[in-house]
Amino acid sequence: MTENIVTITDHRDALFDGKWNLGNGAHIETVGGTAHITAMAGNARIATIGGQARIDEMRDTASIDVVCDEAHIGKVCDAARIRSLYNQASIGTLGDESHIAPYGTRTERLAWCRHTKSNSPRQGQENEMITAFFGDAELKQMILDSMKEDQRLDAFIQQAYTAKRNGTFKGCNLGCLTRSDSDPHRMTKQLFGFPLKIAYWIESIFDALPINKAAQWAIDSLEAIPIGADLSTVHYRLAYWLLGPESPSADGNTHELVADAVATVRELCHLASNGVSIGSDDWLVAELAVELAARAARATRSAAESAAESAAESAAWSASWSAWSDARSVARSVKTAAWSAAWSAAWSAWSDARSAAWESIANQSLWIFRTAPISKCELCMDRVAAAKEHISAYHLVY
Repeated sequence: MTENIVTITDHRDALFDGKWNLGNGAHIETVGGTAHITAMAGNARIATIGGQARIDEMRDTASIDVVCDEAHIGKVCDAARIRSLYNQASIGTLGDESHIAPYGTRTERLAWCRHTKSNSPRQGQENEMITAFFGDAELKQMILDSMKEDQRLDAFIQQAYTAKRNGTFKGCNLGCLTRSDSDPHRMTKQLFGFPLKIAYWIESIFDALPINKAAQWAIDSLEAIPIGADLSTVHYRLAYWLLGPESPSADGNTHELVADAVATVRELCHLASNGVSIGSDDWLVAELAVELAARAARATRSAAESAAESAAESAAWSASWSAWSDARSVARSVKTAAWSAAWSAAWSAWSDARSAAWESIANQSLWIFRTAPISKCELCMDRVAAAKEHISAYHLVY
């Protein structure tokens, strides 16, 4: 086929089907409007596709330089390549050897992630086996007494770790727990044996609830965690629930744009919560699938698709925290689930829906904490002593 140079402008709709599929040597500078191309094959090339144009399939070595606006590519397979993805542009599915910036091919994605994650100074630290309150009942009671005193004195605040107001100590959930505004998540782990994921999880719910309920959450979450609990895998149970039919984001989870991708992540979380070892490659591929599903949902810009987008992003964060111990991802996953529930509501009920979503997540979290497995690890007396000394030195009732 000889090279064809075509420009389809935004004010002109075009339909390519049957014999008008783009094959070897075909070259289009600009595709826009609502143009529809059923397939790109061979070494066909499009410089820019935008507007609401769509392509059902790219295969062989077909390439697109720029995909922008609300353009959608249904499937990218073989060695097809997309060099830039902008705005609300979206892709349905991506094959193993196809390439999309900034993700690359599957092989390149995995190689990049292995390199960057293995060189992270914090990689592996969450694998340390620790238990809640280091198995010491007195330590749990000490911090509970202190937190209850904080509640009585109206010391809880949101959106700041610690503060002084009229000479009186104030703090958020983790601020009151640790009496520190210097990496309180890590201090929560050091003082009370909570993995970083749990610290971010607790904090995200505290910051989202109304302040009176947030203060009670700070007490309830602490009471719910059993002495000596192994909290290393409970975040998988949270993710499994967030992505399931009883979650606030249930409407988005079942949307046709994201259902399969979300179901994959949910199944992986279920297996991991039951002690099955899941490889980081599997998490990474699942994460990419839901990221692309979120883009596809975002492109349609309706309330239902916004719920689906949030649900997909929640699944992406779930896969991210599972693959690479990214503790902050647990908070992002919880937050996007709440957004999904809010998007599903009528605009007049948006605030109520979001508040109800957070309360639902908080209640489920308490149940997950209460039913966490108990570890048989020996009591770590050095850590218990250090935590008690810290409480005695910095907390109000000691």
